[in-house]
Amino acid sequence: MESNIENVTAYILVNKLRDITNTSLENYAVTLRGCKVALSYNGLDAQEAAFLRDFSATSGMEFFWNACNSFFEHFAKINDCCNTPYFIALHDDDYFLESLAPKLQRATLDAQSHYALLDAVSVRGRLKWPVWAFDKPRLVKAEELAFSYLLGRHAVAFPAVIYNVNLLNRINFLDQELGKYSDVKLMMELASQKLTILPSAIFAYRIHCDQDSQNEDILAKKKCRRYLFQRLFSVGLRRCLKASISGLILSLRVFKNV
Repeated sequence: MESNIENVTAYILVNKLRDITNTSLENYAVTLRGCKVALSYNGLDAQEAAFLRDFSATSGMEFFWNACNSFFEHFAKINDCCNTPYFIALHDDDYFLESLAPKLQRATLDAQSHYALLDAVSVRGRLKWPVWAFDKPRLVKAEELAFSYLLGRHAVAFPAVIYNVNLLNRINFLDQELGKYSDVKLMMELASQKLTILPSAIFAYRIHCDQDSQNEDILAKKKCRRYLFQRLFSVGLRRCLKASISGLILSLRVFKNV
């Protein structure tokens, strides 16, 4: 068993300088305090890279210029440069609802598991919170995830995952068979290894029109759904029905005033 925030590096992923919102960076500066933080830029503009390098230095963050053409290439480069047992990849337009460091400090990280942060979804400035709250870590099975993804775009996607580097290197996370939905297959692979949900919603994932995920690829989506149905039905009828119920619970979100 391993513990402590020193074992986790938080990477803030940036594609274009204009993508960075001051709100998100200010949020990360506060909520990631105590963690090892790095800014990873995968753009091709040298001037932007120079600005972000200076910004990182003044903000106490490491800086990596991982110029590449896709998320999965970027993800692979982060994995290669990570020198801690775990890392979390954060998008520049999402934010934490509370500090991550105390959560990690209290958690005991199993050396044989990845960790998903239960999230609230931000839709047009309003937060939709998970209906089901966990008071202790909970394992999530691949078939539960499959059913959750089949429910639609706002189903549980775990946008914030603490990846176990040792386990991650045992799977082909560069597999892009499902096109833009290949991250779904990656999550299924993580759950097939071991994926634990950390309790309470502490991460807000913003849904907005500028996201790539809002532009559907019909052929890739059909391929993805076919893959999910195959994974779901491969476990047998009884487990399939059980996964359907728990997957539905995982996916439910409700607007909540806080």
